[in-house]
Amino acid sequence: MINRELIRIKVVQLLYSYLMINNRFSLYPLSDSPQQEERYAHDLYLQMLVLMVKLSDSITKYGQGKPLAETRFIKRLRDNNEVKALLEKYSREHFPFEGSVASLAGIIKESGIYKLFLKNMKEDDGIRDEQVWQELFKHIISVDPRVLNEARRMPLYTHRAYERMEEMIYATFANLYASSSNLNEALKELERSLASTRALYFYLLQLPVAITDQRELDIENGRNKYIKTEEDINPNMRLVDNEFVKALRNDEAFKNGVENRKIDWLGNNPGVIRQLLKAIMASELYRNYIEKPVTDFQTDSEFWRDAMREIVLTNDDLLEELESKSVFWNDDVFVIGDFVLKTIRRFWEASKTDDPSKAEEPIYDMYKDEEDARFGAELFGYVVRNRDYYRDLINESVDTRKWDCDRIAYMDVVIIMTALAELLNYPQIPVSATVNEFVDIARYYSTNGSPQFVHGVLGTLINRLREEKQLLK
Repeated sequence: MINRELIRIKVVQLLYSYLMINNRFSLYPLSDSPQQEERYAHDLYLQMLVLMVKLSDSITKYGQGKPLAETRFIKRLRDNNEVKALLEKYSREHFPFEGSVASLAGIIKESGIYKLFLKNMKEDDGIRDEQVWQELFKHIISVDPRVLNEARRMPLYTHRAYERMEEMIYATFANLYASSSNLNEALKELERSLASTRALYFYLLQLPVAITDQRELDIENGRNKYIKTEEDINPNMRLVDNEFVKALRNDEAFKNGVENRKIDWLGNNPGVIRQLLKAIMASELYRNYIEKPVTDFQTDSEFWRDAMREIVLTNDDLLEELESKSVFWNDDVFVIGDFVLKTIRRFWEASKTDDPSKAEEPIYDMYKDEEDARFGAELFGYVVRNRDYYRDLINESVDTRKWDCDRIAYMDVVIIMTALAELLNYPQIPVSATVNEFVDIARYYSTNGSPQFVHGVLGTLINRLREEKQLLK
């Protein structure tokens, strides 16, 4: 029921807010009027950051390049203008801790911290261990005798100043990990959003039952009137006797879905149900239905498919009520509405089967299979883990004669990054299907020029990735 089209939309929406919030990495600032101790501590702090970048370049592993250089922490440091300037400076001048780089690199390569990092990276669970540098700094770099001796030789050294430098480093790690600590919550939010979509399916599917119950109540009230009309005396029972609604009402999967979510349209929203019933009974669709000499399961099912599509799912009051129930449903209602229409048809198809035990269950499972159930969290994780790489690919592929990289709509960037994650990690999904899906998302969720932009950049990226043998499908 929750297909990949909907999962992609949910992933893009959550990634947009997640990445917007968590792109704000910054170094520890120097105060406006620093004392000598703070200035020394901050200078040493910056040199430690440069040392970690240099170490990441010095530690290689056959077949895996420079694994520590690919960590998010090092990539963020390299993107920082202050660190860039220092790296440029120390490419021309002597770096105070240059003599410690080789020995530290050797110690790190043999450390349990580094080996565990490689193990986690090899298992590739979608989220790389981003705390490796904090552990390396705490247990190896900051306590290394060569590093300590070099720090002591600097003017203005004090033990307290060295401790302040360490505090600045840990504050920088905390700044980075704030985004990582939110990752689990973001994945839970994705799970809640998809579970809410499942609930919407049952809310919509329960509407024909609630509307039928309201019609039955109206008929009973008419019979109890003191002064009765002809309609009260001889009401048309076609809607109440609808075979599809009877089958739906008795379906165990449907009953469990409604009961587990405590869905009660008639008890909680009687005004909406009465209005929907009134709209249905005033329609030409209803008049044609009750004028048929006889009806069967197919006729009854087709009536409700048409009524849901033409009357119920387009009712403004219903849509407003759904939006008030869940912030997730505003964009979901029409996608899930299509599944409700398909479900009605599945009830009719099941009714034609001679052996009920062989009939397909009309109520959709939440996911088609386990692969689809994992798809959203996996896709989200691929983007988070590789966002810097994907962003670099995008910047390198944008035609700067037409587009300014700094002024590209961020939603377009997120859409393209998510498409890249799918292209590179799901070889079974055709390239054309991925491109079409994400161009459609750009059409509905970004700017007017976004579909053309997303299509063009993805085309350029696909050609490049094929030339580099990264995309083989």
